[in-house]
Amino acid sequence: MTNLAMTIHAARRAQQRAIRRPQIEQLFLLSDTSSRVDRHLSALRLSRSALQEAIADGMPPAEADRLAGRTLVLADDGAIVTLAHLHGSKSRAYRRRDRRAYWKGAKA
Repeated sequence: MTNLAMTIHAARRAQQRAIRRPQIEQLFLLSDTSSRVDRHLSALRLSRSALQEAIADGMPPAEADRLAGRTLVLADDGAIVTLAHLHGSKSRAYRRRDRRAYWKGAKA
């Protein structure tokens, strides 16, 4: 078990989205994809290949399915800022490499 710091916002989002502490820890430990969301934030998630590898290593498929599509947003200090279950166009926003100024809220 790891000792992960969570903001109040992240704890609320975890409860709202039915993401339990063991799932958060597994997602943190197994995540293989990281992308910068903002200047001080990065999003961690599991790729399909990492999920398949975890199943091959003995993780129950139902447990791996619960981790699919989940995203942790971490601050630079290591605290979990929020948790999300992203899919579709919203997930592309967290994977996108070239950010536009308007996406960050700046006036273009």
